[in-house]
Amino acid sequence: MSLQPQKFACRLILYTIDVIKIYECSASTAARKIKEARDHHKKQAHQDISIKEFCEYFSIDYNETISLLNLWQ
Repeated sequence: MSLQPQKFACRLILYTIDVIKIYECSASTAARKIKEARDHHKKQAHQDISIKEFCEYFSIDYNETISLLNLWQ
């Protein structure tokens, strides 16, 4: 029995371009969605939001999101 190495995301932080890819929306809509998730998690404007926090807030599957963004390592 051989053990397969576990896959992990190569990045934690979500960027506006990622949200554009997920939702196929404009940059301003993507920024607004990030702000909405950041506000929900009670983070300040200078604090980043993780991909996982964003996925939890918008109820989207984390693994599918990572796959869509080609972030598996």
